[in-house]
Amino acid sequence: MARPKKDESLRKRKQISIRFSEAEYAKIVESAKKQNTTVTDYLRDRSVHGRVETTFRIIADPEEVKKAARELNGILANLQQIAKYYNAGGLYSWAMHDAIRGATDTVLTMLTVLKRMTGEGIGNYKTPVH
Repeated sequence: MARPKKDESLRKRKQISIRFSEAEYAKIVESAKKQNTTVTDYLRDRSVHGRVETTFRIIADPEEVKKAARELNGILANLQQIAKYYNAGGLYSWAMHDAIRGATDTVLTMLTVLKRMTGEGIGNYKTPVH
């Protein structure tokens, strides 16, 4: 008895050719084995239903990062001086207070990002790749 024909909508007629390095292929084979499936089915499932993770390697010039950090620290110092003026009895407004708070938070966030780009401390230029 012959095998029944698949419904036309279920037939796989399209083919994609892709090349992998030895290391990439070994990783794919290992992942397929862990999921107890074939490489083909694993790649099809990841392509159609999974997510594709892309990693960008950011290469930052340590001197440029240090320069940017110094500039941000200078901006932060200026903001702190303005806040000190208002706290010492200068003309005060809530709008200015909110603007200073927002600018300070932004500068601190930018400093955190710079530190993350260069490792934990400015000057360590090994960029972590997640």
